[in-house]
Amino acid sequence: MAFDDDKKFKLEFKLMKRLYSYSFKKFLTATFLLVLFASAELLAAKVETPIPKKAISLSKSTNTFCAGCLTSDIVVNNSFAYPTNIDYALTTGQNNQTSNITSTTGTTMAEFQIRDGGAGGSDAGSETTTLTDLTLTFTNASFIRRVALYDAATGLVEYGEVAPSGSTATFSGLPATMFAPDNGSFSFQVKVSFNTTVTDQQRITASITAATADVLGSVFINGSAGGATTNALNGVSGSNNVVNVIATKLVFTTQPPSTTRPNVNVTPQPVVTAEDANNNTDVDYNTAYTVLLLASSAVTTG
Repeated sequence: MAFDDDKKFKLEFKLMKRLYSYSFKKFLTATFLLVLFASAELLAAKVETPIPKKAISLSKSTNTFCAGCLTSDIVVNNSFAYPTNIDYALTTGQNNQTSNITSTTGTTMAEFQIRDGGAGGSDAGSETTTLTDLTLTFTNASFIRRVALYDAATGLVEYGEVAPSGSTATFSGLPATMFAPDNGSFSFQVKVSFNTTVTDQQRITASITAATADVLGSVFINGSAGGATTNALNGVSGSNNVVNVIATKLVFTTQPPSTTRPNVNVTPQPVVTAEDANNNTDVDYNTAYTVLLLASSAVTTG
């Protein structure tokens, strides 16, 4: 009987040992799988997400995809017909006082041309030159209320509109449709509207002081794409882009004295200024008037 109990004990011990060994192996296997899974998760976390094409940030003069595509520029279109003696105060039809320039309002004061490959007309690659950001700097910028970019082909498509800040107008994130095809060109126009305070017979000019092209294509020769400006070297002269004030009234800007004596020069001498409805002086107003003294009153004729 004791032998049977001992045999039974040994059998149970052997069975327990096997069960323990099997459970321990399962534990080790589960632990290994858990560690392996955690390692895979950690490795995956270290893998960087691919950068979208538009998010690649390189120098505006660098194109790592085409080392020879660094010569594109922007120039003034010398065949553009500039406006002359601009009626800045016009509020009907063309409406130069608008706060929202459209295809039919505002004044088109310049036309620029993006040239893929620049002056040579070609570069080493087959990429396009796509304008993404542009800064224009104006003379007499205080005259300008709004600035807009439009396509030159139809004059119907607006690419962007901003209010000047100081002397500059900056356009960011321009549409991808503003591109010059490979070894080709693309023209766009600059339209402006005006504030109510201007100076007669003063010219407005526009210069490109910063321009950026998509680095996945051809890029500009420098940070200003060549620095084109609407000046005398580009056919801007005479009354081109000159603001014109048209007088609608005569104003005594220096009043005559309330009393004076016969045959004595009036002191101070009265000054009459020709002004428009916005109180801007028409400096080239030249209509003659005659002042007649009748009894105690003065009469002007002209």
